[in-house]
Amino acid sequence: MSSPLVERREYYAGYMDAWFNKNVEGLSTEETVNLLGQTLAVLWESARKTLSEVTLMAVMDRVILINSESFSFLSLVKVELGGVRVKELERTASLLRKNAVVGAAKDVLTDFLTIIGNITGEVISRTLITKLSRVISKDSLSGFKKTRKEGKAI
Repeated sequence: MSSPLVERREYYAGYMDAWFNKNVEGLSTEETVNLLGQTLAVLWESARKTLSEVTLMAVMDRVILINSESFSFLSLVKVELGGVRVKELERTASLLRKNAVVGAAKDVLTDFLTIIGNITGEVISRTLITKLSRVISKDSLSGFKKTRKEGKAI
């Protein structure tokens, strides 16, 4: 029998698999890194309404550290007061394999949601999932690509 934490992580991992399968098809590696940055920003801002910046920094520092063991390029991600910065990762994205970036992003987001759910008793998890589902959808994918080519943020 698995623990509630393992079950929770498996739930979020399944959700992230489905979310990424739906939303990264057709994106370049660079666009996938940008999507990760946008997703982290949305989740950070939503979680910040309940948790302190210091708590969010501690959680995300831990998530990045753990996942950097499997995906060394995540060491380029910076956790700062106010959010997570992927600028350095964006600069090197063209050198990375897209499937590695997707795998890293899935693991980072899964671990973030799992830990936040654990420390809040799942109080804000539904809100975070709702926010995540609004970051991008197939319907907005062509618009996302167009605005990225024009150099605009969504």
